[in-house]
Amino acid sequence: MNKVNASRYRVGAVTVLKCWLPLFIIITFLSGMVYVVAQQGIRLGADDQPAQASQYMAAQVSQGHTLNFDGDPTIDIATDLATYTMIFDGNGKLVTGDARLDGKPPVIPAGVFEYAKSHADDRVTWQPAAGVRQAIVVRHYTSNDGEGYVVSGRNLKEIERLENTMLELVAAGWAVTSLVSLATVILLTRSTAA
Repeated sequence: MNKVNASRYRVGAVTVLKCWLPLFIIITFLSGMVYVVAQQGIRLGADDQPAQASQYMAAQVSQGHTLNFDGDPTIDIATDLATYTMIFDGNGKLVTGDARLDGKPPVIPAGVFEYAKSHADDRVTWQPAAGVRQAIVVRHYTSNDGEGYVVSGRNLKEIERLENTMLELVAAGWAVTSLVSLATVILLTRSTAA
């Protein structure tokens, strides 16, 4: 390659980079925004079932109905995807429920009870053990017998699988769009240089 061709190549590469870099930044920003919005939509949707269950159960207890989950807890929160519910008294002591972790009722952090009491409910991502992530909704209730809390939750395994799939799709879209935009800029700069 002679000096003239090398110089022309450098000028062409700089021109392509100057034209493409802003596009690449915009594509990267928009791809990131798409992922964040989609991920948050998926994660916030994980609260729907626990919120419905806790609202219904709190209404039942507030109206004086006695809730009792017959027998041993039946939902292993480490592996089951079903929605579970636990009823706690005003001191945060478990009254009844259908959830278990390692064969015992899981221990809910006291801070969620305090927050739910002053805000009606609390929606949190909770990790009671390594690799066990839960979406829980804690709802405070008051009845003639006193007050307490309803905790409903669900395992986040399926939600996290969906989030990972969304990340892969957005990353693939980002890569394809970036390459297509680069190829387009190269073609346009060559045609204008000719």
